[in-house]
Amino acid sequence: MIRGCIVFTPIIQEDKQPFFKFWFDGQIYDGFYYHNELFYRLQTLEAEFRPQLYHSACQLAHQEPVIVTVSNDTCSLWVSFQSPNDHVLAERAHIVQQFGQLEESSYL
Repeated sequence: MIRGCIVFTPIIQEDKQPFFKFWFDGQIYDGFYYHNELFYRLQTLEAEFRPQLYHSACQLAHQEPVIVTVSNDTCSLWVSFQSPNDHVLAERAHIVQQFGQLEESSYL
């Protein structure tokens, strides 16, 4: 990827998508198909965190396909179900941890 290149992440209205549940590796996930690719929901946050979620999605999009879905009350980060490498897994874990801290601080 070219340094400084901007990657745009699709934003999709949740009420326009046919979501489904699937079982993988001992857990149930939300999933959907977009452009012939399976995505699963990595993180859902309150709508007030939409800018932060979109920023993280754009960063992650440099490494793998991601999508953001939005509703009136929430926003979600979806990632491709393709097998990621260790670096991508570490970035995903960092994003989830970062948003966990954001949500906790909003309750204080």
